[in-house]
Amino acid sequence: MNENPTTAEEQYQLGLCYANGENGISQDWGKAILWFTKAAEQGDSDAQFSLGLCYSNGWGVPKNEKNTEEAIRWFAKAAEQGHSDAKKNLGICCCNLGIYNMNVGNQDKAFDWFKKAAEQGNAMAQYNLGVSYSNGSLGAKKDLEEAVHWFEKAAEQGHSNAQQNLGMYYHQLGLCYVKGDGVPQDPKKAIELFEKAAEQGYAASQYRLGLSYMDGWDIPKNPEKARHWLKKAADNGIEEAKKKLEEFGT
Repeated sequence: MNENPTTAEEQYQLGLCYANGENGISQDWGKAILWFTKAAEQGDSDAQFSLGLCYSNGWGVPKNEKNTEEAIRWFAKAAEQGHSDAKKNLGICCCNLGIYNMNVGNQDKAFDWFKKAAEQGNAMAQYNLGVSYSNGSLGAKKDLEEAVHWFEKAAEQGHSNAQQNLGMYYHQLGLCYVKGDGVPQDPKKAIELFEKAAEQGYAASQYRLGLSYMDGWDIPKNPEKARHWLKKAADNGIEEAKKKLEEFGT
């Protein structure tokens, strides 16, 4: 093993030997970081990723906010070159910094880190960003459309809280379109959102859709669909829906 390599690949391999204690070399995280850095500065994406792991996990360096930011810098460089594991870890680190700053009261920084993590596809950050937009927390301006966007992103990745709450937010956004509250008044868009919420099992939207189809609110009357959604709402505990079904004689 060349102990004074000049090519990025050789420097990276020597870094791995020091990191893992291989090829007759004793484990030494300080020297591993030294050689990873030399290779990373020459543009080696694997070295950049490995350096990110060292800084994010506290291997050979203190585990703190400053070094997490350094990890993010190297993960970002590797991700720019298409390193998929680096992109994933970039999202995790950004999300962790968001959580840290939220817990210590740095609201604006927390929001910024969550946004960066969300853009990297981190589901937890996407959910937290949705919460921020839904209630105007972490310095964000309340924006239900933006909230729904991020809840959808998180739900698509299987985030359970996002999936469970998505119907409610579809419903709330639908009401905004009914009233023109923060968005242009758009009954058609409202109905689309109520349908999405109803399909998610949100009882209030099921009831509202049933009434809309029964009375022709912003959509053509359709007794069959009215019964369908009123029954769904009734099954989910909406007493008014049961009364409306009685009016249908069902």
